Amino acid sequence: MTTARTLRAASYRRVSTYRQLGGTSPETQLARAEALIRQEGWEHVGDFYDGAVSGAKESRPDLDRLLEMCRAGLVDVVVVGDLSRLSRDLRNSLNFEHELRQLGVEVVDLDNPHAEEHVKQLNYWLGGWQRAQIRRVTHRGILAVAEAGYWPGGVAPFGWRIIQAPDNPKRKLPALDDAEAATIRAAVAMVIDDGLTCWEAAKRLNALGHFPRKQARWTNMNLRRMLQRDHLAGTWTLRKDGREIPISGPAIIDTDRMTLLRKTLDVSATIRPGNRVYPLTGRVTGLCGQPYNGTYRPDRNLRQYECRTNDAKFDGSGRRCWCRRVEAGWLEQTVWGEVAAVLSDPERLLELAQQYLDLRSGEIRAEADQIGNLDRRIAEAKRRRTNLALAAASTGPEAVADALAEVTREIDTLEQMLRQARAWAQANAERSALVRDLWKLAEGAQRRLADPTPEYQRDVLAALDVQVRILDDDARPALEIAGVLSGNLADGLATRSTWSRPGARSRSTGGRSPARRPSRSPPSSSRSSTGSRRPTRSSVARSG
Repeated sequence: MTTARTLRAASYRRVSTYRQLGGTSPETQLARAEALIRQEGWEHVGDFYDGAVSGAKESRPDLDRLLEMCRAGLVDVVVVGDLSRLSRDLRNSLNFEHELRQLGVEVVDLDNPHAEEHVKQLNYWLGGWQRAQIRRVTHRGILAVAEAGYWPGGVAPFGWRIIQAPDNPKRKLPALDDAEAATIRAAVAMVIDDGLTCWEAAKRLNALGHFPRKQARWTNMNLRRMLQRDHLAGTWTLRKDGREIPISGPAIIDTDRMTLLRKTLDVSATIRPGNRVYPLTGRVTGLCGQPYNGTYRPDRNLRQYECRTNDAKFDGSGRRCWCRRVEAGWLEQTVWGEVAAVLSDPERLLELAQQYLDLRSGEIRAEADQIGNLDRRIAEAKRRRTNLALAAASTGPEAVADALAEVTREIDTLEQMLRQARAWAQANAERSALVRDLWKLAEGAQRRLADPTPEYQRDVLAALDVQVRILDDDARPALEIAGVLSGNLADGLATRSTWSRPGARSRSTGGRSPARRPSRSPPSSSRSSTGSRRPTRSSVARSG
């Protein structure tokens, strides 16, 4: 006689704002889910929570992790407070429901745990309809506020700030931000009066300590975009539902100066020819440890990859690295040769993908346990903080000040650990989703590998999460090329191996940096070797 297996249940919670209260608050959703799971005698294998995320989004961090756990066969039941928590988009709702049914996973709505399939579909439709109604009413209100001349909502553009309207305390109006307006006027004077380019003006603004609102420094692009905005002359335009509604605000520069500014920017604008797609941007790491970006030199019609820190434009101290620029055509051809060797065998590629996913299934449960444990510890610490605050009300704050400070530090530490754990789990979920899509690459590999477009190369390199490390400072350096797949890939792919030249020994690094640089003999042919490695990454390395 066999004993029935205990069903494994995961709870999923979502709120669109952190202020959400009542029956859809995250705490209430979790309490109701745990109560049902205990009542049914199921095993609670994980709780997944997306805070301040719209239900219309198809991809959400914890929802992606939940789906990954379901695909790995670790969940039998998904419990949601109501079906709108899963999604408020009809197409996404039906896609989620269909995929989970195909995986043998049941979705349980706490509002109606025993609902038939047609009732669920009706609820999904109602959720989508309610969202459409809310959007329609919200947009109508925003347009009405703008038509009345008030600020419709959102963050004011650089140079403005938002204040309460003097004639209506419920409405807002734009006002001048003196510090930001001074930065704009200084930039305009540099471009018009001093004849500086946007690059030169950005450098001077950074040196003077005038920085953007959110970014770390001014660059050619963000300064040019800011100087081209209409609100500098006192008018900002709301564009919504096919309508354009101008909203008046304080002018930072007058209309004549704005016209002159635009003419000056048009004269200094350059159209850069050449191939502007750089498939390896952000995927190449130099000797200094910083990533490389693709750059174009119009004077030489030259595409290159350059280290991000090999530039003293914005550093008044003159500190910079001296990593050598690398010719883009050679680097892309070399890396693509390694990738093409893997993709040319679709069956092997899919086998490697399956090995990776098999290993991931063991990690998913551990991630869910870790995040759940951190959630419980944070909730417990917050209860202790509440109790201490209540004690302070009766005995005085001095008596519990030290304990209150300690528990606050503990909460901050735990919340930081939770953010890191969620980010790591999300990155792993995204990587697994890419690996599952490798069959699409394998399907068209034979047709497109010989003559790929730069866009196709970029997509393939992203799917394989290819990373390249430069090992010396030659014009055509030795490279270490690694990809995302794991497993025992002994057929020339198994380990992290190094592309090199004769005279520079090819060697496996086991996922670590090599102890010394290879020799600096000129490039001609190449070879690769394999060895032991870490189980979470595999290499893609052959001749360049």
